[in-house]
Amino acid sequence: MLCFRNAVFAEPDAIIAQNWRCVNKIHKNGENQRQKWSIFRQTAQKTLQFRTTYAIIRKTLFQVVLALKTIYSGFWRKKPMDAVHPQPKTDLYLGAFRKRRARIMKPIASFTVNHLTLTPGIYVSRIDGDIVTYDLRTRTPNGSSYMDNRTMHSVEHMFATCIRNSEMADRVIYFGPMGCRTGFYLLMRCTEDDLAAFHKKVLALVKTVLAQIVENESVMYGQSARECGNYRELSLADAKTECARYLEILENRENDFTYAE
Repeated sequence: MLCFRNAVFAEPDAIIAQNWRCVNKIHKNGENQRQKWSIFRQTAQKTLQFRTTYAIIRKTLFQVVLALKTIYSGFWRKKPMDAVHPQPKTDLYLGAFRKRRARIMKPIASFTVNHLTLTPGIYVSRIDGDIVTYDLRTRTPNGSSYMDNRTMHSVEHMFATCIRNSEMADRVIYFGPMGCRTGFYLLMRCTEDDLAAFHKKVLALVKTVLAQIVENESVMYGQSARECGNYRELSLADAKTECARYLEILENRENDFTYAE
């Protein structure tokens, strides 16, 4: 019997060379030898063609079955196709949510502000009950310069420490930087009926704190490994420079706490 174990991967001549021992005494000369050799070569070629064709057909059928399974997977689960293969929404706040499970996200208050016309100053970002969120905008949004991490970090340390040691310390909820590096948020608790008067008190407090930081000559608050998770990235000089610039802005403009349209 002839062996065609590697027929799919070898040429007919190679198959003959690998299996010549399986042939019973093929003589070098004579018509009988040439006939056997011809029959053996034809058989090897047909076997190679058959196995190659079989492999192609099997691969094609596998791809077809896989495609049908993917297409009709929703049918077996009794789900519509858009639940199995959803199309992405084009709405800005839908993102990559699935079509049937999409939930429209309302923009937060700061995203409704026109940052194309926003200038440095102090604004009321939002009011939630008795909590007022102030927008302390120190830089022009989408401008040519932003606070670097060292400056932003240093101002946060200094301002937070000073305002929490002020006469309105019990009203302070939070002070922290904006991710866009153009300002800070200050959250204060308002217990007064006159909101306009409270805004003026907060503005006076902010100016006082800024002046206190500018006049500081020696102390950088929270500048140790025990007190801060990134204590090496702090600079009193950078904090003073930023606060002095912002204090000058607040002194030279009329602050009505409202965003421009």
